[in-house]
Amino acid sequence: MAKKKKILIVDDHPTISFGTRMILEKVAGVEVIGIAESGQAAMECFLQEHPDIIFLDLDLPDIEGLEVAKKMKTISSEVDVIIFTGMDYLPILGRLLSIGISGVLTKDASAEQMIRLVERVKHGETIIPIEVFKQLQLRGKGKQSGWIKEAALTEKEEHILGLVSKGYTNHKIAKEIYMTTRSVEYYLTRIYEKLNVKSRAEAVEKFLKTAGGTP
Repeated sequence: MAKKKKILIVDDHPTISFGTRMILEKVAGVEVIGIAESGQAAMECFLQEHPDIIFLDLDLPDIEGLEVAKKMKTISSEVDVIIFTGMDYLPILGRLLSIGISGVLTKDASAEQMIRLVERVKHGETIIPIEVFKQLQLRGKGKQSGWIKEAALTEKEEHILGLVSKGYTNHKIAKEIYMTTRSVEYYLTRIYEKLNVKSRAEAVEKFLKTAGGTP
């Protein structure tokens, strides 16, 4: 009998993590070995239990999911990291793929989609949603023609940038929207990438021009 693949779920939302566990436990040939609610806990479990597949949220309370994935892949290139998140990951998808992730799935995915993805990853495939693939194609065409289409900001990103325009510090923003300061920094990095700017001032200027308002 083939050895079961060990899965570690990394998510700080109990409802999501336990629901994910219930679904994955229905997949033949896999075993959920645990749930980690932070990046640090994930790394400790990773080093102790040596899981084969990681279901990893990007928005963790202590360490960015991107950094967790990078550390895990550096330690073991064989581990399959599946990004399972509610965040807009498209701006950093290139970085995720360069790290060597094996799949991407949003938290609104169905149980059937989740099970199907795990089955494909078990067979050595890398899976990304077809709508994301289409957007990457569009971006590629844009680069070839000499321009890059700026990605639209999500509602949360617009809210954060609106707070920045009012002079809020990252710490104050974090308290305002119940998020860690590191997560705010992560969001701002993605905002800069989307707007093709390099500073808070440039981001606010472009945001206000687009919105047609003032702080």
